[in-house]
Parts: sequence; structure tokens; C-alpha cells
Amino acid sequence: MNILKYLMGISPPLTFSSFFIYLLGLIFLCKELFLAADWLLNYFGITSRRVIKREQDRKQISNINYRLDAQAENIIKLCAANRVILSDRINQKYKVYLSKGYIPEDEYEEFVTLHKVYNEIGGNHTGDEKFRKCIKQLPIKPEDTQTNTYKE
Repeated sequence: MNILKYLMGISPPLTFSSFFIYLLGLIFLCKELFLAADWLLNYFGITSRRVIKREQDRKQISNINYRLDAQAENIIKLCAANRVILSDRINQKYKVYLSKGYIPEDEYEEFVTLHKVYNEIGGNHTGDEKFRKCIKQLPIKPEDTQTNTYKE
């Protein structure tokens, strides 16, 4: 019997991993005690500062999410408006270039960039078709800036 008492009195050495597990258990226990205390206070109609702060944070996050959603909707609307404006500009340039019979050399890069941006914000095939028609069918020529006529 004395041997059993002796063996039960000896505990294994505390290793780092067992210490860490005990520490995590203690932290979890403390957290649960705080939650139980909050629940008990709430049950009696008393609200702790921690619960008030958590509720304020939740309201702030909800407000931020609402504002972000509104901004996302505005961005979508602005992209749609820009797409319409860019489509109109491509259409205007298309008509001018067809009437001239060429693309002015100093406007070529702007026209290509205009079309690229139009595609990047979700432009449709109508603008693509007009752009391709101008690029494939019309020559790029320098323009006399004083008379707006083609130089040969």
C-alpha cells in the first residue's frame, strides 16, 4: 500500500507541450467564465461594458458594410455611364473617320486607347465592330492642322 501512495505522489515532469496544453485550457476556461458572467448579468438585466462595446462594434461594422454596398452600387452605375459615354465617343469618331476616309495620325493612339478602355469596362460588340472597321478599312494619314485636310 505504501508503494501505491509513493507512486501516486510522483508526477511526471512538466514538458513544454503539456504546459502549453494546460495554459490553453486555462485561457479557454477564463473565456467561458467571462461569457457565463455576461450571460448571468444579462439575465438580471445588467449589461456589462464588454457587451455594450461588442454591440457598438457590431453596429459600426453593419454601418460600414451598408456604406460599402452603396459605394459598390455607385461604382457599377459610374462604369455603366462611362461605357455609354465611351460608346458614343467611338461612334462619333467612327462617323468622322468614315467621312474623312482616313484616321488622322495624331488621333490613332487616342482611338486605340479609347477602344481598349471601353472593352475593359465591359463594352459590347457594337463598339468593337466600329473600331475594327475603321482600323482595317481606313488608312492612317498625317493631317494638315490648319486646313484639316490630308497631306500627301
